[in-house]
Amino acid sequence: MAQSARKRVYRAALWAGGCLILFLVAGFLASSFLLRMGLTQALLRAGFEQVDIQRVQIQWGEGVRIGRIALGRADEALLFDSTARFDLSDIVEGRVQSLDIRRIQADVAADAEGSLNVAGYHLAMQGQSDQPFLLPLDRLTIGTAHIALSLTGTGPVEVTVDDAALEQTAKGAHLTAAIHAQHDLAVIEGGLLADLSPTGALQTLRFDLAQGAMQAQDGVEGRVKGWAMLDVPHSRIEADLRFDAPSAHATLRMSNKVGEQQATGRLEASSTDLALLSPMLAGGGEMAGEFVLDWAEESPIVRMDALSARLRDLGFEGMHIPTLSYKGRMVGSQQGLRLDGALMLDAKAVLPDLRLDGLHLDAPAIAIEANRASLRLWHEGCMLGRITYMDISGYGAGPLQDMCFKTQGSDPLLVWNMDDQSGRLDMIVPGHAFALDIKNKAGESQALEGALPQIIVAANGGVENGLTASIDLFDGQVISDDLALVASGLSGQIVVTDKGLHRAALALEKLASLDPMPVWAPVSLDLKATPGKQDGVFAFEGWASDLLGIFVLEASGEAGLVGGAAHLTLYPVQFLPDVAQIGDIAPAYGDVFTNVSGLLGFTGDLSWGEDGDIRSSGHVSLTDVAFETSGMAVSGLNSEIALRSLWPLDTAPDQRLTIDQLMAGVPLQKGGAAFQLTDNTQLSISDLHFSLAGGRLYTDSFIMDLSRPGDLVVVLNAEGVRVTEVMMMGGVDGLTGDGLLNGRVPVTLAAGGLKVEDARLEATDNGVLRYNPGDVPGFLQGEDMRSQMLRQALQNFHYNVLSLSFAGDFAGSQSMQLAARGANPDFLNGHPIELNFNLQGALVGAVESAMGAGRSQSLESLFKRTQKDKPADSPQ
Repeated sequence: MAQSARKRVYRAALWAGGCLILFLVAGFLASSFLLRMGLTQALLRAGFEQVDIQRVQIQWGEGVRIGRIALGRADEALLFDSTARFDLSDIVEGRVQSLDIRRIQADVAADAEGSLNVAGYHLAMQGQSDQPFLLPLDRLTIGTAHIALSLTGTGPVEVTVDDAALEQTAKGAHLTAAIHAQHDLAVIEGGLLADLSPTGALQTLRFDLAQGAMQAQDGVEGRVKGWAMLDVPHSRIEADLRFDAPSAHATLRMSNKVGEQQATGRLEASSTDLALLSPMLAGGGEMAGEFVLDWAEESPIVRMDALSARLRDLGFEGMHIPTLSYKGRMVGSQQGLRLDGALMLDAKAVLPDLRLDGLHLDAPAIAIEANRASLRLWHEGCMLGRITYMDISGYGAGPLQDMCFKTQGSDPLLVWNMDDQSGRLDMIVPGHAFALDIKNKAGESQALEGALPQIIVAANGGVENGLTASIDLFDGQVISDDLALVASGLSGQIVVTDKGLHRAALALEKLASLDPMPVWAPVSLDLKATPGKQDGVFAFEGWASDLLGIFVLEASGEAGLVGGAAHLTLYPVQFLPDVAQIGDIAPAYGDVFTNVSGLLGFTGDLSWGEDGDIRSSGHVSLTDVAFETSGMAVSGLNSEIALRSLWPLDTAPDQRLTIDQLMAGVPLQKGGAAFQLTDNTQLSISDLHFSLAGGRLYTDSFIMDLSRPGDLVVVLNAEGVRVTEVMMMGGVDGLTGDGLLNGRVPVTLAAGGLKVEDARLEATDNGVLRYNPGDVPGFLQGEDMRSQMLRQALQNFHYNVLSLSFAGDFAGSQSMQLAARGANPDFLNGHPIELNFNLQGALVGAVESAMGAGRSQSLESLFKRTQKDKPADSPQ
């Protein structure tokens, strides 16, 4: 019995043990399923939309390992290799001690309120979460998490979380992690601290960059120091960051009230290398200002109402800008940027053939709009500019003060289209007074003043189509006291392209001298220019004319920055008495040369080089020219004059002129001369000759120094002059003679005209003087003895010595003295007689005996005796 009972007990125990073993085996096999189901329900209750758990393994003593957890309908969150640790009491309480996740991959979206959404779970940034935070664990660790964070308006952020740890207590949760975030703007690293309420609401979130780094995608590397924190109880986001790079520094302080979608703060930045912004730039600068960041719209907007910016030592394409400053307002977004404020610029430009020093621009009311499509610039009123000095191919000018640049109406000053890289510039520069000095390449300066013309500039073009600019000028005036010139009425149009000058048409109403008695009359100028045959060269035509159209000079040629050439043609000038006179084109000589007639022609050539050296030549023609001057009358002047230089005036050697007649008190005919003018100062004259009274009047070679005003004495040599014609020139009616005269006539060229002093002609041989007037002059009509003696002696006076002396002004009175020795065979039986009298005045002296002066009494006694012996009817 006992043995049987023992067997029954043994069988029962064995059955019970087997059943227990079977139950335990069944429980172990079902625990993974039950755990997966329980965890799925817990995650669904936490707020995740869909949960898929795979590869659950229970490892006694180590916990539970889960190979993969997928959350969300599209697997927005994936957890790989998760391990949960717990004991029996944790199982009873429905919690685990810790959960370790080796890797997470998730897509997280941030809405406009700043809340986070992942796989249906909503983590609010303020107050309470929509669902309580029901993860039943005390500690959560994550090895690596890759999160694609979508932020409204700013683009996606790739976030990598390493070594994340979440400690959860009854008071809430505390999170620490290392963060690596990559955005289109930058890549940053740092540490993250967060505190959550027991319900899962975020309380504080701090991103500490005290040891962080930053690298923008354009390659700028630097370090970021500071922090950014979300304070949920006070509903504020705060940040204080500093960026330090080798050549740039920036500080940012920002504050935001959560839910308002707006942040305020201050930004300060500086750089010593602006090439970071553009390779075209060089230099440094700084900016500072309070800002408001608003992301209520689709694109965030930044407003800075008190922005100040200053750039230093900018440089690009030959331009150096020591200072560029801006103060005003800025509004910026991803769509564009607008600036409204005051701009001031100081610059210096060094370009090929152009240098600008002291360039200053003050734009107190400028507006700039820029976006990806275009750039637009406006300005209200005048932008004031000045240039201290400018140099164009070695020619300098300055200063230009207070130039006004402004827009036409409400149109933009500048428009630039980004898509096709083209734009337009419309600008007006009103006319205004100026005073400046200009210098040539030799450093010689002249002062200019006047009024700059009004300038209207209209330019358009682009990278592909090139540039075209039209510059219209209206009513300018330039005055030079140094040159005593005034140019007024400057107008016209200049059209240029990126290839150079396209066309130009300029007109100057009047170019006049400021001298009270100007050398030349006012003239008008016209100039037209078009592109030349070579790059950088333009062809031109120009005309200069006096206001009456008597004088018309045409110029044509080509010019460029390296030099040029022009051909000059003076349309033939026909002078006519009382119609066209020298005074019409040269007022200073209007009273000097009168009754001008004849034809004047001129052609010439000019050329100049890059060194500023001017070369010129020309040809002057004078055809049948006649005029009166200083009491002289010239007629039949003809010459062809070759000029080696137009200025200084210089002729070729051995230039010739001929004169039909020169009336200078006496008729000088068939004249001619050879001459050369050197350097506008030295006039060399040779072979100056005239025909006079059947003989010849000529000079030896002489030189006139025109640079030294003063009297010039020229000695005219007389050869073979007929006595009879000289007597006729003396103006005594009926006085004739035969024989020839030689002598010297000193002529003084003075400011008042020509004068003759101490001229003397002497007979070359014996001859006869005869005086048979039709009307006996009053001084010979007397019946006194001396008058009777002189009348009879001159009726047939055979001289062996005869001389004539001249003196006087060609433009005034002249005198001629006659002295002779000889005898009248019909008078006093051929007794020797000496004559001495003024041919243009009263009798100078009595007839004297050739025996000597003071012997006239004996001659008178002899005359008395001969008169007594004559028959009563003999002539007296």
